[in-house]
Amino acid sequence: MLAWTPVPWRRLLRRRARGGPFAGLAIARSVAQITYRSNEVFDNRFARDLVDPRALFGPLGPFQVESYLDYHGEKLVRRFDANSYLVLTRGMDLHDLAVIVAAWTSPWAPSPTPGAHLRSVPTPCIRPANRRLSVTPSGGPEGAVTTM
Repeated sequence: MLAWTPVPWRRLLRRRARGGPFAGLAIARSVAQITYRSNEVFDNRFARDLVDPRALFGPLGPFQVESYLDYHGEKLVRRFDANSYLVLTRGMDLHDLAVIVAAWTSPWAPSPTPGAHLRSVPTPCIRPANRRLSVTPSGGPEGAVTTM
């Protein structure tokens, strides 16, 4: 079982300070793997096995799970530029999906397919839920929007 103690966190912070964004990306990969995998997965795969019982204080740490996490962090850093990840994550932080969704849920938004019918628009700020809208072709390219 993996346990979080102040010692590993200090180790992670020291490594991050020394390596800049590249070490931070490797650490983020390790934290992500620990987050989305259960303790049982790590216990079944690694238990508390040592990498090399004779070298307890080697460069990769004494346990196989630490070696595994370090290896995959270094592998990610070799494959991808850490600065690109900084730009991508900043873009994701600034992207507001709610604005796009609100634009397409408007009853006046263009229909994705000609002759599509919208039923029971639940958005209370646009129309009450008991009102129904129907989008029907009317000979023109726009179609006609009528309330029922």
